[in-house]
Amino acid sequence: MRIAIGNLKEATHPDTLKAAFAELVSMFIFVFPSEGCAIALANMMTSDGAATPGGGFIAAAISHAFSLFVAVSVSANISGGHVNPAVTFGAFLGGHISLFKTILYWIAQLLGSVTALFLLKIATGGLDTSSYALRGGETPWNAVIFMIVMTFQLVYTVYATTIDPKSGDMECIAPISIGFVVGANTLGGGGLYGAAMNPAMAFGQAVDSWKWNSQWIYWFGPFVGAAIAALVYEAIFISSRNAHEQLPTKEEFESLVSAPGCECEKSKEYVLHFQKLKLFQFHMGLNETYTQARSQILLMTPLPNVNQAYAMVISDESHKSVASQAAILGMSPAVNDKNLEIAMYARNNPGGSNNQKFKINFNL
Repeated sequence: MRIAIGNLKEATHPDTLKAAFAELVSMFIFVFPSEGCAIALANMMTSDGAATPGGGFIAAAISHAFSLFVAVSVSANISGGHVNPAVTFGAFLGGHISLFKTILYWIAQLLGSVTALFLLKIATGGLDTSSYALRGGETPWNAVIFMIVMTFQLVYTVYATTIDPKSGDMECIAPISIGFVVGANTLGGGGLYGAAMNPAMAFGQAVDSWKWNSQWIYWFGPFVGAAIAALVYEAIFISSRNAHEQLPTKEEFESLVSAPGCECEKSKEYVLHFQKLKLFQFHMGLNETYTQARSQILLMTPLPNVNQAYAMVISDESHKSVASQAAILGMSPAVNDKNLEIAMYARNNPGGSNNQKFKINFNL
């Protein structure tokens, strides 16, 4: 478990605020049609209110799956497409989002849910919205176990398709995979406990109906399920040494770090340029497992030499906290040098618009 606290500056950064707003909008996109479907089904019940028409749960599951598919899709490239406080909590426990950003996401998600239900109330002329509650005969802990299992499935799917650095092309199908697992669980648990894998939706319903009984179930269960999924996936599939390809040996890079053959006196600028070039070549030899390590090292001021960079990468088991090793070498992270980022992008995208900048910056 890697916890990142963050700071107030991060929480007020424009990009963070944009991401939080994206979460608010996505939550609205998810809740409005999902709850609209629930209201419609409730008003189609038989006169004695004893039964829901056949196919009602299927309709609810489809509504949840489709709306979540869209909600995740439209915010995935901005906020990560969490659309669920439990998903955000799981990402936080894995160190993929800071505490400050997590809290901001939670606030946005709750506001999105409340806003959707408020507008539904107006649009339907005051019809009652659904609210999660025990159906009778079950104990609260029966519901908690159900919520834990369902949310575990959801967050595990999120990790496998979006958070795992090896997910690759899986990210393309992440929204539909996430929508499907929610739809399936809605079919399986909707008739029992409401299939409340999303605390924000439960909160919005409670605010709208002002019924808070059993509300704790729909927070405690999903958060525990999310925590289990995050910790299991991180421990087994991400943090394990076996999850990474072997780091190339130092000897494999010796040809890249040898000094030029000329005996001429080099200016300070040329030496720095040469150091950057060799660092860049060193990192191009690392596979995509080390993307974060590469960017952190290349943005350090002063730049480490290749031997130092190699030592920092190899000393970190997860290869994801390289910047923390900089203090040992008397360096401090900095983000004032974008040339190397441009170069790395151009190297991986030879047909891209930045290719010419790459050639100019590195004389290649």
